[in-house]
Amino acid sequence: MLNMVLYSMYLKSSFRAHTSVVLLLIFWGRGRTSGQFFSALNR
Repeated sequence: MLNMVLYSMYLKSSFRAHTSVVLLLIFWGRGRTSGQFFSALNR
């Protein structure tokens, strides 16, 4: 029983960590592409 609770807590924490990493990657990639886009516009 305790193992199931610990496992579910671990799954939730790992899921949160993965989603935060994915969001960071998405925002970083979007910022990079938009930065290149704006630099191309400024040229």
